[in-house]
Formats: sequence, C-alpha cells, structure tokens
Amino acid sequence: MQVGLRPNPTIGYSGQQLGSGGQAEQQGGFLGQQFITGGKLGLNREIAAWEIRRAENEWEATRLRVLTDVRIAFYDVLIAQRRRELTSELVRISDQAVQAAQALFEGEEVSEADPLRARVEADTARILLQNAINAHVAAWRRLAALVGAPDMPLQQVEGKLNPDDMAMSWEEALAKLLAESPELAAAEADVEAARWAVQRAYAAVVPDIDVQAVVQDDRGTGSSNANLQVTFPLPLWNRNQGGIQQAFAQSVAAEMAVNRLRLDLQTRLADAFQRYRTAHNQVREYSKPGGIIANSQRTLELIRSGYQAEEFGILDLLTAQRTFFQTNLAYLDALRELAAATMEIRGLLLSGSLSR
Repeated sequence: MQVGLRPNPTIGYSGQQLGSGGQAEQQGGFLGQQFITGGKLGLNREIAAWEIRRAENEWEATRLRVLTDVRIAFYDVLIAQRRRELTSELVRISDQAVQAAQALFEGEEVSEADPLRARVEADTARILLQNAINAHVAAWRRLAALVGAPDMPLQQVEGKLNPDDMAMSWEEALAKLLAESPELAAAEADVEAARWAVQRAYAAVVPDIDVQAVVQDDRGTGSSNANLQVTFPLPLWNRNQGGIQQAFAQSVAAEMAVNRLRLDLQTRLADAFQRYRTAHNQVREYSKPGGIIANSQRTLELIRSGYQAEEFGILDLLTAQRTFFQTNLAYLDALRELAAATMEIRGLLLSGSLSR
C-alpha cells in the first residue's frame, strides 16, 4: 500500500561560483534520501489495513441492506397478490349473496331490504378490490425499483410463507447478530485502527533522517570533491504531545462507539423480535386446524346455506361474509409482518438501502 512506501529519492544539479568565468566554478550533482525511522511505515500499513477492513464491512452492510429490502419487497408483492385474490373472492361471494337475496325477494320470502343490503355489501367489496389492485401495483413498483428495473411489467410471483421455516429463538438471533453484523465489524475495525494510530503518534516523536550526497568538479583546482550531509530535527520541545493525546482520545471514543453499537443492536433486535413473536403467534392461531380462519369459513358456509333455507337473515349472512374477509385480511397482515420481521432479523437489522 502507498502509505507504507519509502519516500522517493531526490536528485539535482549543484553549481557554485558560476560567474567566475570558469576559473573557480564548482559544478556537480547531488542525491538525497529521507529515511523514515521508528517503524512509521509499518504502522501506517497497519492503520490503512484496518481502514480497508472497515470499508469492506461497510460495503457488506450496503449489500445486506439491498438484499433485505428486496426480500421484504418480494413478500410485500406476494401478500398484495394474495390480498387481491382474496378481495376478488369476496366480490364473488358478495355477488352470490345478491343473487340469493334477489331470488328470495322474487319468491316473496324476504323484503326488498335484503337484496339492497346485499348490493351495498357487493359494491363495497368492489371498492376494496380496486384498493387491493392499487396496493398490488404499488408493491410491484417498489420491488422493481429495488432490483434496478423500474419499468419491469407486473407479473405473477410464486412463493410460500411457511411459519415453520421462520422459527428462531432470541438467543440464536442475538448471537448471530453480534457475531456477523458488518456494522459491528466496521466499528471494531475503527478500534483497531485507532489503537495503531496511538502507536503511530508515539513513533512520530522519533525524528526522520535526511541524507544528501554531493559530488562536484572544481574547475579552480582541476579536481573533484564530495560532500555528505546528514540532518534530523531534535525533539526537544515538540514531542507530538497534542497528537498523542488526540490519538488516545480517538481510541477511547472508538471503543465507546463499539459498546454503544452493541447496545443499540440489542435494542433494535428486541423491537424486531417482538414484532416477529407477535406475528408468529397470530399466524399460528389463525392458520391452525380448528383455528380462526377455519371457523370463520365454516361459519360462512353454514349461514349461507341457512339463509337460503330461511334459517338466518341477510344481516347474519353479511356479517359472516365480513368476518370471513376481515379474518383472512388480518391473517395476511400477520403473514406480512412475520415475513418482514424475519427478513429484517436474518438481514442483521440492515435495511433502507435507497435512503442511504
């Protein structure tokens, strides 16, 4: 690395008594070299090596931010796609309710209020469908921007959200974060660079040596002569006291920054893990056999057939439809939160690539 290279030698021309008409002229050349002492070049290399390692970890952090953002955006598209499909199903169910209510009304078995209420619910479902379509398109555009293809046309995505594949414990997540976080590795590289900088500050007290050799042709005597000059500053008053104090202060600050970052990472992980555990519990309760989704679907089937048999009123049917829809929407929201929290934790809490 350049910081560890020795200074280039100097070479030049030397002339004296040039106005003597050649009687007493002395002309020649000189060669000079500065010798760096105190191991400064090696210390410079150590500092630069740790600065490079810090830059490499910062690059890795950027890579993980992009990867995490893309993964979360993909699951956003997948959930938005399923939400669109669910809302389309709600429109279909609502239209069936309108047809059933209209048939009963035409058979003079219910009042006109039943088909009117069913139509209101169906029209509301169509509004929700359009909202779901808009959300799906927006999610796709975000994903396309993150992968660097903003003009990529909307298409169907394939994926599966299995809560069992996202299982993790707090201890595992924390240990992985502290062991693999590029943020923490970059901060620790700063500590090492600062420690070497302290040694470099002490080495700065050792004076460097300048050596210069001159060879001249003396026209006055017809002979040649040579001179050797060795110089170095005496560190009597300036012993780099301020530089040493500054290096110590920066070293202490770097160590404190690492400790602060460890606590910050644990705090951020606690927030992400709480969202993960909450979403994981919700998904399990919604999707288990005999759970919320299964019961809401079974309730809708029973009330739909009971309405056609005049065992239930239109309000019972519409309430069952609404409950079924809201339950499935809540399940999708929980799935989305579970995927986002899981990807954030697996991505070592690194996201927001386009905002940095």
